[in-house]
Amino acid sequence: MKIFQLAIATLTITGFGYAAADPVNPANVTTFQSGTPALAAEVNSTLQALITAIDDNSSRIAAIEADQASLVPANVEGSTYCVYDLAVGVGAGDPDPGTGDGNWMGASAGAASFEVTFTSSTQVTLTALADSFYEALAPSNRLLDSSDPLGSESATWTQVGNLVTVTFPDSEQDRFLVTPDSNVIILTFAELERADDDSGNWFSGDLAIGVRASSCN
Repeated sequence: MKIFQLAIATLTITGFGYAAADPVNPANVTTFQSGTPALAAEVNSTLQALITAIDDNSSRIAAIEADQASLVPANVEGSTYCVYDLAVGVGAGDPDPGTGDGNWMGASAGAASFEVTFTSSTQVTLTALADSFYEALAPSNRLLDSSDPLGSESATWTQVGNLVTVTFPDSEQDRFLVTPDSNVIILTFAELERADDDSGNWFSGDLAIGVRASSCN
């Protein structure tokens, strides 16, 4: 798995309400009759009622648009995030045709921290600061250290709204969301895949939160 083992499926950001449109005040509206002269005061009162309602609704629409615009985060270019990741996994071997039982089972857990810097409009550097990952497998009943070595990796990135996609040289991608103030990134990862030796299935998941900072050291 990547030094930056983070991806996301979906997220919806909410939190602003819509104000109801203001209706025209019927007390200020005159219903004109055919063949009856229209008085200037009545015409002016009716037009003013329409103008007042239109102006009020225009202000409400502008406020809604401003709320929506405020939910779109700024570009993350030039920002550094300190990311903290928790990972878990569980797996089991394929059932034996005779007994129906698998020949192995296991569980894993780990924690890691990264410094993620969007150095330009296209480049991002991901540096592992700490990585501690262990697996326990039966029937061996041993705790295995599967921590990745610390180091840095470069990738490219794009941002569309609050979704940032990081693409590694081998074409694997990690996706995460940016909060409206661009100060926090949230990442989740969940995957069911075959074991490396194709002897069973392994489910793994990650949850990571990154906070924007000048440095993570």
